[in-house]
Amino acid sequence: MPTTSNSPAEIMDKVKNNLVLRSKWAEVNGAMGDLGTYIPIVLALALAKDLDLGTTLIFTGVYNIVTGAIYGVPMPVQPM
Repeated sequence: MPTTSNSPAEIMDKVKNNLVLRSKWAEVNGAMGDLGTYIPIVLALALAKDLDLGTTLIFTGVYNIVTGAIYGVPMPVQPM
């Protein structure tokens, strides 16, 4: 089993590598891929249960940016 070191320098190198823009079309496709499912769910919850839409969208964006920087692939946040 290979050992992995998680020194701060290695973590920063991994984050920098994950933030490199490789293909504009792939980035646009990935950014828009989940909107068809996510937006109707969030709008329905906002209308039915007084969900604060602004806060939900802001923290969803922050979550996607952080997971994209750490793992290299943004994680979808809606239930599928």
